[in-house]
Amino acid sequence: MTKDQAINKVLTLARNEIGYKEKNSNIYLDDKNANAGSGNYTKYARDLDAVTNFYNGAKNGFAWCDVFVDWLFYKSFGANAAMKMLCQPEKSAGAGCLYSASYYRNNGCWTSNPAPGEQIFFTYSGGEVSHTGIVEQVNGQQVITIEGNTSDQVARRTYAVNDSRIYGYGIPRWEYATGEAVDPSPVTPDVPQRDTLRKGDVGDDVAEL
Repeated sequence: MTKDQAINKVLTLARNEIGYKEKNSNIYLDDKNANAGSGNYTKYARDLDAVTNFYNGAKNGFAWCDVFVDWLFYKSFGANAAMKMLCQPEKSAGAGCLYSASYYRNNGCWTSNPAPGEQIFFTYSGGEVSHTGIVEQVNGQQVITIEGNTSDQVARRTYAVNDSRIYGYGIPRWEYATGEAVDPSPVTPDVPQRDTLRKGDVGDDVAEL
């Protein structure tokens, strides 16, 4: 799989989810429209809650914009690859926008220049990072996104690229989808080589010993 194919896989899935409405309670989670409400119950949180060690606790019933993005990567590439692509450790707080953004930043996967497939983060009152989505396309001076938990549903949104509410963009580690990822090899300490010491030897090596 190429990087472009991986991006297209995520975005195709995101487009298919447009129109999904959050549920008022923990029923009819797989139906796009049934039981619509403001209870923050979704199939996205349900599915990730079932994955051992993905999050630091159950997330169904809580704000779900970041959960939606994580779910896209989970469904596209599996749990292990998704966590690596999103720069999230096991049992992470990555369902929260502030923590999710910090994982990208701490791993050097951060930019102010949008591109399709990147995770967009927003700040609102008080400068807190409090909303997120995925970039679908960049069209001139506009960035087009697909977001969960926007007006209680999954929807497409459009912003000016210089919109003051945009905090920045997390860059997924696509190499974990393309098979190009190389985990760092263990570093062998540089140990000085010394001659074997014998009874009667003298010199600096003897003094150090």
